[in-house]
Amino acid sequence: MIQIQNLSYLRNDESILKQINLEILPGQHWILLGRNGAGKTTLINLLYGYIWPSSGKITVFGTEYGTEPLRPIQEQIGILQSNQQSNLLQRNLTTLEILISGLHSNLGIYREITDKDIAIATTLLEQNDLSHLKDRNFQILSSGVKSKILLLRSIIRNPKLLILDEPTSSLDIKACYEFFQLLEKIIVKQNITCVQIVHRLEDIPKYFTHIAMMKKGEILYSGKIDSTLNLQNLSNLYDLPQDWFQSFQVFNSSMH
Repeated sequence: MIQIQNLSYLRNDESILKQINLEILPGQHWILLGRNGAGKTTLINLLYGYIWPSSGKITVFGTEYGTEPLRPIQEQIGILQSNQQSNLLQRNLTTLEILISGLHSNLGIYREITDKDIAIATTLLEQNDLSHLKDRNFQILSSGVKSKILLLRSIIRNPKLLILDEPTSSLDIKACYEFFQLLEKIIVKQNITCVQIVHRLEDIPKYFTHIAMMKKGEILYSGKIDSTLNLQNLSNLYDLPQDWFQSFQVFNSSMH
C-alpha cells in the first residue's frame, strides 16, 4: 500500500524529517505518535502530495511519486484534517453540501450539483444515522458532529487509504468515543487502510494494529502496537520516567 524509503525533508535549510523508512500493507491501521513538532503532519503532507520530499522515495499503490501524474493517486486517498478543513470550507453550506464538496474534491460548491451527487451523499448520511442533519448548516453543528461529517466527507469517494490528522484533538470524551465508533464501522465495512496522527495515548483506538513513534523528525520505533507501545519506548519518546506512564491509567487501557 505504502512504501517510504530514505525520506528526508528540509524547510529553510532546517531538517524536518530525516531518513524515514516505513512500509504499510493493505488492511493495516497505523498510528503516528509523537510530541508536537515531531514531523508527523509533515510526513502525511508528503504522503498525500501536498509537499515534495527533499530526498528519498514515496511509493503509493505501487506507483512511485514523480513517475506518473499525482491526481489519480490522490483520488484514492481520503484525508481528514479537521481544524484546517473546518476553517477553509466554504461558509453557509448544509451538511449535504459539505459531503458533495468532497465528491467534487473542492472546499466548496463551485459546479452544478447533480441528482447522482445528492443520492450518494444522502445514502451515506442514512447509512450512518445522520440523515436528520441533511439540511442543517454545517457551521452551527457541534465539534463532535462536525468531526463525523468531515469523516464521511473524507471517505465519500471510497478511498483505499484514509489519513487522519489528530481528528479528535478538540473533542470531549463522549464525542471521541462516538467518532471512533463511526471510524471503526467505516474502515471495517469498506476495508480501508488507515493512518492516524495522535499525540495523546487516549486517542489510540483499540482496533489499530501498528504504530510509528516519531521524535525530532525520525522514527524511533515502529511495528505492531502489542510489542512496540511499551514503557521503555514511551519513556524514550517523551523524555519522561517510566513510572509516570505506569501511573497513567489511560496508558494501561491503551496497551494491547
